[in-house]
Amino acid sequence: MQGEKGLKTEKKVLPLVIIMLLTAAATPMILGIPSVLAQTGEEIATVVVSQIYDVQEDQVNTTILVQINVTGAVGLQGYVMNLSWDPTMLRVTETSKQAGVRPLYPALGTTYYALSRGDFLNTTSSNFGVREVNNTLGTIWYLWQMRSSGGQVGKGVLVTINFTILRLGTTRIELSSPASNALAKDPNYDSTKSRLQNANDGTLIPHEEFDGVFSDQPPPVPPIWSQLWFLASVAIVAIVGLPTLVIVAYSKTHKPEKDKVDWDKYEEDEV
Repeated sequence: MQGEKGLKTEKKVLPLVIIMLLTAAATPMILGIPSVLAQTGEEIATVVVSQIYDVQEDQVNTTILVQINVTGAVGLQGYVMNLSWDPTMLRVTETSKQAGVRPLYPALGTTYYALSRGDFLNTTSSNFGVREVNNTLGTIWYLWQMRSSGGQVGKGVLVTINFTILRLGTTRIELSSPASNALAKDPNYDSTKSRLQNANDGTLIPHEEFDGVFSDQPPPVPPIWSQLWFLASVAIVAIVGLPTLVIVAYSKTHKPEKDKVDWDKYEEDEV
């Protein structure tokens, strides 16, 4: 009887223990806390384009600054990227020779555009340029910067672009990179992303990317599972609630049996 009771108890408690362990393991991922594996591995670089919301009617025909930032970079020597957007909403602002960059194409072009290198790779030994700016198509082709040697670590601004607002609406400012047969065999080559070059061996650095947004609409509301109060509630349940539930369940299945009165014994004594 005692063995059967113990077996039943284990069957009741075991699922709760499994749930507790799974929740405890998932909690760091839910909260964005790095796991042991993430801490021992390499940080993934991330490239982010500005996201601009709530643009108003009175901002039409004025300019905005769009930055392309990088975080988590290790040994970054340079980059190459393309950008594209809706040309009916935005155009790259034209500027003076002193304040802008003249594209390499067309070769005899005289127009300078408001593109400026950021502070991250901006050293005296870095080259910066662009092959083509096409406001008719809404594209920047082969925007690049390269240090002569050495790589940069950390985070900062790669490039700043000055756009003139033509009309209201919503458009993505998308990143990509020029096709390259020479890099096709590199496992980190992806034509839908910008290219980040490693200073150590010239290979491409794996990274994540987030395209930019220009919109006259308010920013989207974050999903409930990404909000801080919800994540805190999940953590409390995982850390406090489930262990408590297991303890209560275990205690209920291990109540000591009350002493039973042996009435047969009393009857024999009376006889």
